[in-house]
Amino acid sequence: MIQFYFLSILFNLFVGLILIYGKKQPQNLSTYSDAEEEQNQNNGDEKSSFKDKVNKFGKTINENQFVSNRTFKLVLGILAALTGIMKLLSVVRTDVPVVGDLLPSLAGLFGGASLILDYVSSQESSTLKFPTFIQKYFIEDTKILGYFCVIVAIVHFIFPDVLFL
Repeated sequence: MIQFYFLSILFNLFVGLILIYGKKQPQNLSTYSDAEEEQNQNNGDEKSSFKDKVNKFGKTINENQFVSNRTFKLVLGILAALTGIMKLLSVVRTDVPVVGDLLPSLAGLFGGASLILDYVSSQESSTLKFPTFIQKYFIEDTKILGYFCVIVAIVHFIFPDVLFL
């Protein structure tokens, strides 16, 4: 269904941006200081570099109270995972079942699982121990998974009829 196509792109993009610029990656923002921000505002004629713009975007997402809310991340993770499951089960137009939208559904499943696992592991009463692979790539270092989700969302939007996308 075309609705799941739209939701898959939307959720994969949001989940990817949260995984890249979320509160767990403070090293993304360490290169952008308040002094540099004031200098860029004072020197309006000078163009800031692409890196500064990316750092400012990450800082904006990181400081947004709505995006950094744990409940919002949990709901977004559940919705992304459910959309990933539905993308595996539903077929858009004359697409091939299951493998037709394999990468977007995997991105939704893995990105949603990462947000859900982050919520579960951050609970004070949680004593769960995850395997090292899941702990490393789904909870601690989610940047790679975030880039995967964003790239899949963009490519899935641009090339809708390509196999696996």
